[in-house]
Amino acid sequence: KRSTDFITRHKSNDTLKAFSNYMNVLQESNGIQTTYPTENHVSQTVLVSTIHGVKGGEFPIVFIPFNRSASFPLNFKKSDLLERPPEEWLSYSTENKLSPKEQHVEEERRLFYVGLTRTKELLYLLSPTKATSLFIKELNKDLLKVSTMEINTNTGEPKTYSALRNNYEKRLANALNQNQFSIANALLQAIERINRIENGLLFDWGKSDWEIELKSYLKEPLQLDIPEKLNLSASSIETYEQCPLKYRLSNIDKIPQVSSKPQLTFGNIIHRVLEQFHQPNSEQTQERILKLLDNNWESLGFDYETQEADFKRQGVELLTKYYDYLTKNPVNVIEREFQFSFAIEDIIINGKIDRIDKGEIGYNVIDYKTSKKATKANKNIQLAIYSMYLQQEQQLEFGGLPESTALYFLREEEPLRTHKFTSAELIEMQKNILEVSNNIRNQKFTPCKGFHCDWCDYKSLLCPEWEEK
Repeated sequence: KRSTDFITRHKSNDTLKAFSNYMNVLQESNGIQTTYPTENHVSQTVLVSTIHGVKGGEFPIVFIPFNRSASFPLNFKKSDLLERPPEEWLSYSTENKLSPKEQHVEEERRLFYVGLTRTKELLYLLSPTKATSLFIKELNKDLLKVSTMEINTNTGEPKTYSALRNNYEKRLANALNQNQFSIANALLQAIERINRIENGLLFDWGKSDWEIELKSYLKEPLQLDIPEKLNLSASSIETYEQCPLKYRLSNIDKIPQVSSKPQLTFGNIIHRVLEQFHQPNSEQTQERILKLLDNNWESLGFDYETQEADFKRQGVELLTKYYDYLTKNPVNVIEREFQFSFAIEDIIINGKIDRIDKGEIGYNVIDYKTSKKATKANKNIQLAIYSMYLQQEQQLEFGGLPESTALYFLREEEPLRTHKFTSAELIEMQKNILEVSNNIRNQKFTPCKGFHCDWCDYKSLLCPEWEEK
């Protein structure tokens, strides 16, 4: 198995010497045994299957569509062929007095039951309001939460690039389902052209049918889906400043990123633990903070059991260090995970403050960081936004410019990086936010290449900066 996996992963260097070196590294580095890590979850995809195909399986969430009359249960069709001998011909007697049609419905009902019992947590049954399946009507209404799905029936001309792209993507899916590969190829070229136009890249128009059709959609300039009131946060502003294209793909086009990000999962767990640890009138002990880590731990965000175990060890270490620091430097916590929202001209800024402490003179704002690299507080846009909000909220107990804002790096021996923002500094930060907002509204989404590309989910998918590689 190891040799096969090695050859598959290292086709350009699959010599015996290379494999021998590979095995030596596995055996000798840090005393790690040469065993493959066990995956916490095999797949992060959606399984589409018939109910027959999932018998014996269990899933966290199950969707059962097509629950309409004549679909589930299927209409009974009497066969011209004799499917089973008449009862009187059998050498044994059966207690089944059902007609063939009733037997068919019972078999469909058993199949429906199999589908219902595949779920562990959530079950979604999709059905029309009219011609609803008999099986849906038979369910206990007290167990159901009924929601209505609204379908967009607007078939007018697309007004945005994303709407036009969605139009072509739906047609592409239909063409592939019908094995119309020449049509699918033309649609793929059209989608690629839409992306190039949207990114401001140069190209030459031809006279093919798909180009003529695409031109007809582009007679009127298309826009991006940017709302009149632009919602921003510290993280979205940082994303735009890092790479405008990544902001567009993530925040406007809503293209999902890889769900498994162990560092992000770990950070979220630590934040929840610290929020609960500082609950009012709660016991402040090392035993409790480590118990909260166990209670809040989730395995799903980690790829392998060995990776999960390593992060769990880090969690114990960081929280122990955090508790030790608090015993030497006690604080008076008055708010945890404080959510806020405020306006800067036509921008809505949203955020959440990890912790607010009451100090000897004023109030101190704390933002937790589990990252390995410590940064300065005076350039941190999160802390600046917290200060902007509190400065204008004078009616709050802790309103007004904070006495200090701080980044708390849990991995550091000296964890705090503090700064007190002045009104002049906040004005400059506000100008920066307005500039980002104007660039977004003016559709400036040029990709920015850098070290951040190494962990960008869009690099190999949609980024023109990486098309040549």
